[in-house]
Amino acid sequence: MRKALIILLYITLFFAISCKKDEFGDPNYPTTIKELSADELDQLLNQLEQTPLSELTALDPYGFPFMINGYQDSIINENWFHETTYEELVELTKKTVIEYGHFLNVTDSSLVTIKSVSTVNNMKYEQFMAVYPDSLPPAWKITVNQQIYEGIEVRGTTLTFLFSPYGIISLGGHWFNNIYIPDSLRHSDEDAKNLIIDELFTYKNVEFTPTLDSYWHNTSKVILPIRLSDHIELRVCWALYPENWEIIVDTQSGETISVLIIGSN
Repeated sequence: MRKALIILLYITLFFAISCKKDEFGDPNYPTTIKELSADELDQLLNQLEQTPLSELTALDPYGFPFMINGYQDSIINENWFHETTYEELVELTKKTVIEYGHFLNVTDSSLVTIKSVSTVNNMKYEQFMAVYPDSLPPAWKITVNQQIYEGIEVRGTTLTFLFSPYGIISLGGHWFNNIYIPDSLRHSDEDAKNLIIDELFTYKNVEFTPTLDSYWHNTSKVILPIRLSDHIELRVCWALYPENWEIIVDTQSGETISVLIIGSN
């Protein structure tokens, strides 16, 4: 009886693994990021506590930092000692990446391009300096463009840095290392397009069915992090643009991952 149960267990495990492989067509896909153990998270927190970031920065279960809600109210009530140019803030950001980038999974400052420099209330640097040239803010917020991995945009990887007159005080975001890109894609962009043609999609009660007669904008390839209950999967996908919609389809499984209307909130 015991032998029969063991055999049944192995058969069940074999079919579970086979189904997973068949779904994606590649046993190495997708890249999976697991939550840190309690000990690993404690070690990282101890490192964080030794930096100026500790008061306004927290860590998620994967060890990635994020800015604590309400950080605007916690910023010291002092202005910058002198006018700091846009270029100086960019250089300060790149130095910070080298010093503290291990919390974000990026330490190569050459990979970082600045998206915006603003106040904590999101007023752009140029606008603030034009309106309030004699009243510098207590902090500047620098946002970095999304990660590009092997020429592919990785969604949801914007980095944010917060600087006071005394230097870096908080940061948030994350990049990903060693993302697995399959050598061959199970579904081409044309396959992905055919998979969604004549399918009904809904976004915020708005319905849409793409057809061959729809206007199709250029397709792009993206890496989409999908956060599940206890891990993150990094999916290589096609971003399809029929009309004013974006429909993202996994290149390996053919699964529709997300649907939205361009420009909607």
